Amino acid sequence: MRARLATLQASLTPDHPDVESMKREVESTGVRLQNARVRAAANDLELRRMNEAMARGRNRITDLLKRQAEIDKLIAAAPLVAADLAELTRDTDMVKAKVTQLISKKAEAEITADLEQKSGPSAFRVLESAQPPALPSSPNRQQALMLALLGALVLAIAVSMGQELSDRSIRSESEVGTALALPVLACVPELNGSGTVALLPMQQQAEA
Repeated sequence: MRARLATLQASLTPDHPDVESMKREVESTGVRLQNARVRAAANDLELRRMNEAMARGRNRITDLLKRQAEIDKLIAAAPLVAADLAELTRDTDMVKAKVTQLISKKAEAEITADLEQKSGPSAFRVLESAQPPALPSSPNRQQALMLALLGALVLAIAVSMGQELSDRSIRSESEVGTALALPVLACVPELNGSGTVALLPMQQQAEA
């Protein structure tokens, strides 16, 4: 564009409209170029700032990832730490209980020693000697014998009652009628002296 302006200036007068128009265009182009350079410099500065911010962000992300890994390790080890803490607490409680017991025993011993020191030696005298018993306290043989006899009697009664209740045999005409709910037509009489058995109707037996 400057070369074109130089060509126009060589062939035309300085006041020529084309020359003046070209001058204005060259000046405008120079201003725009300068503004573009300024904006480019500003953009470069902003780009560097953005790159630095991105680098800081990456470093921050790396640090956060490392911190997260450490926290994950702590979380994974938390149950073990809790178990160790519980065991230490239990041991501490046991030690405290033993110390308290020892302190109590020491206080009791001091009180006993103080009382013995104040009361002085005590004299003991046997009032009555121990005698062995005339009869053994257990077992009571007479009571055991009575209980055995009573148990045998109850058992015999129970056995006889059981046999009586379990016996299903029929011994009389009334038992036949009760058991079968039918009228009795005939019965077998007792054996006579000749050893014969006669079957008689019930009416003939009644008449006899």
